[in-house]
Amino acid sequence: MTTVLEIFDQHVQSVRRLMNFDRDVLEITIDHLRALRDELTKHHKLGNPRLTAERTLETIQGIRENDSLRPRYQTIFNQALVLLVAYFGSAVSDIFRRGVVLAIENVPESPILKEELGLTVGALRAVTANKLAAIPELLIETKDISFQDMQSIGRTFRNYFQVEMARTSAVNDVIVGAGMPTRHRSYRRHRR
Repeated sequence: MTTVLEIFDQHVQSVRRLMNFDRDVLEITIDHLRALRDELTKHHKLGNPRLTAERTLETIQGIRENDSLRPRYQTIFNQALVLLVAYFGSAVSDIFRRGVVLAIENVPESPILKEELGLTVGALRAVTANKLAAIPELLIETKDISFQDMQSIGRTFRNYFQVEMARTSAVNDVIVGAGMPTRHRSYRRHRR
C-alpha cells in the first residue's frame, strides 16, 4: 500500500516538473542544437557559425541562462504553487484521518476518545456503516477542522495527538506558500 508520504512526494515531483517545464524544453533544445552544431562542424566540415546553428545555440543558451521566459511563465508557475499547497493540505488531512483511527484503536488515553460529537441520525448511521473510518470525518465536520493553514494544522495535531510542530524553514515555506495571494508569489526561489 502506498503511504501518504509517498503519494505526497509523487505530487511534489509532478509539480516541480510542471514548474520547470520551460527550462526542460530549453535544455532539450540546447542539447539538440549542440548535437547539430557538432555534426555540422565535425562531419560536414562547416566553419561558418551561421551555417552550424552556433548563433541559434548561443541565443537559446542565453534565454536559458537568463530565464528570459520566466516572466511569461509566471501564471503557470503560480498555479503550480497553488496546486502544491493543495497537495500538502490533502496529505496532512490524510495523516490526520489515519492518526485518528490509530489513536482510537491503540491509545487508551487519547484525547480523541474524550471528544463529544453532536451526532445526527444520519451521522450515526454513517459511523455504524463505516465503523471507525467515519469518525475522522465527523471530527473534521463537527470541530470545524481546517488543513488550509499551519496554525490550524498545528492546533489540531497538538489537541488530538499531543504533537508540537517545530517552526522550521520548511514550515515557514508552507506558511508563505499558503498565505500569499497568487499574484505575489515569487518563482525565483524555486530555481534548479
